Amino acid sequence: MEAENVKEKAVSTDSIFPDSITLVTYNVDGLESDNLKQRFQSVIDILITIKPDIILLQEVVDAHMDLIEKELAPHYHVIVPKYTTTYYTVTFVSKIIINSHLESLKDKSRQRKEQLTECLQKMERNLDQNTLVIFGGDLNIREYEVPKLRPEIKDAWIAGGSNEDTKYTWDCQKNRNKPHIPRSVRCRFDRIYFSGPYKRVDFSLAGNQTIPNKRCFPSDHFAVLCKFWDPTN
Repeated sequence: MEAENVKEKAVSTDSIFPDSITLVTYNVDGLESDNLKQRFQSVIDILITIKPDIILLQEVVDAHMDLIEKELAPHYHVIVPKYTTTYYTVTFVSKIIINSHLESLKDKSRQRKEQLTECLQKMERNLDQNTLVIFGGDLNIREYEVPKLRPEIKDAWIAGGSNEDTKYTWDCQKNRNKPHIPRSVRCRFDRIYFSGPYKRVDFSLAGNQTIPNKRCFPSDHFAVLCKFWDPTN
């Protein structure tokens, strides 16, 4: 599986932050060939409807790039890893952002924890109220793998109220795109961690409706949508 990819962009420390910033992170399941074009078109439609300031995509494949160039590139600064493999992350920013797809599978726990530590250390180098830092993506993380966080670093789902209805982003009970996986498997793999001036966050899911006329969802993951608001300016 793909190792962690990190892209950073600094935010000026003397800027006045807007009243709110929206972010979406979405594993688009580009490794699954079934309905690939239709599913990604649905992903694009969701993103165009939401119009987030920041988009973090994982499992992007070359077949997606034409639609990205056509539909999203005119409105965002698009960051693609210089050296790509079969699939990769793509980051769209209009605002330090860390977009990562950590190792999957249970037996990759050691590598995944090392990757998580690296990303959190990048956050910790920029902890102050004048710098917005967001780290997110498909982290494939299990609760027992998460270290004790610095108090300045917030888990967006917890900060947003820990709503059980939005907890699971890889939910095989609701999403049957992977029919061979038991329905009992429900995981909070896709996460957002943040620090900086924003005191409040609204946390919700997107991409949790089936595609019209198709018996599938846009991806086997649901997208995470965060709205950060009430900044300390």
